[in-house]
Amino acid sequence: MSMFTNKSTVERINLDGKLGVVNSARISFNNWKNDLDDKDLKLIKYLKDHNHKSPFFHPQIICLFADKEDVNELLLNEYDKDLFAGIEICDVYVRFSMYSYEQLKDKLPNHAFIPNPDNRTVNELIAEYGLKKATTIPYLSFRISCPIFVRNQLDRHRIGLAFNEVSRRYVDTEPTFWKPEKWRKQSKNNKQASDGYIDDTLNAKCSKLYEFACNQIFDDYQALIEGGIAKELARAELPLSTFTSFVWTGSLEDYARIYNERVSPLAQIETKEIALDIGKICEEEYPHAWKQLTNQ
Repeated sequence: MSMFTNKSTVERINLDGKLGVVNSARISFNNWKNDLDDKDLKLIKYLKDHNHKSPFFHPQIICLFADKEDVNELLLNEYDKDLFAGIEICDVYVRFSMYSYEQLKDKLPNHAFIPNPDNRTVNELIAEYGLKKATTIPYLSFRISCPIFVRNQLDRHRIGLAFNEVSRRYVDTEPTFWKPEKWRKQSKNNKQASDGYIDDTLNAKCSKLYEFACNQIFDDYQALIEGGIAKELARAELPLSTFTSFVWTGSLEDYARIYNERVSPLAQIETKEIALDIGKICEEEYPHAWKQLTNQ
């Protein structure tokens, strides 16, 4: 029997350091580790040797520079340079993803890199090294569970964010399907939007038909898996309402951009709920910056 829910979830997580590489990679298998072991170190080597880059974009590396000229030579684009325009302080620190750091480390001055084997937080490093906080760009990681059609909408914002997702090439767990509490009507004035709810009688009929279809899909999917069909092919049976899970890492500014677009009255309700949950967490951690970025 298939499972139904209409509740997506947003969880604040930590993807720092080597453990962050491991967990962002293992999300493909819907696995999570709390401690690093030898198998994880072998996995990291495998990922690097086989050019699997995406897990290395989640952990952030902090580098200290003696002066602004060091920064200007290493920043990756004109947008980054704008962040440091007019700064005349000596101590500046910059974040790189672990992947970007590996590409640039041979160009870094010997005095630039701050080792961080204990995964200390940005604030702890600021306090220990006396860094100037003017250049702080907070980064946050989330694990989000939602139906695929919501993930597809959020994926339009992928530029600037690191992304890894559970893959049904690797897992064949029983699927969970999204089902609304009430079905909405198609708007007559907006091709992409809904407009109000249908009456209770029709709502019950739609839900019954929908549940019947999903239960049939569930049974067919299980039959394909049990019949030895490859997971990467059996997943083609599953609809857009199937729940998926992914991890996201991005700057506070990235999430503010997503929030500002997805809390619009024109945004789909199910995607708007994700944006609101992200916004609530960002506001709790960075209330003043979040207020400025979201024009609240």
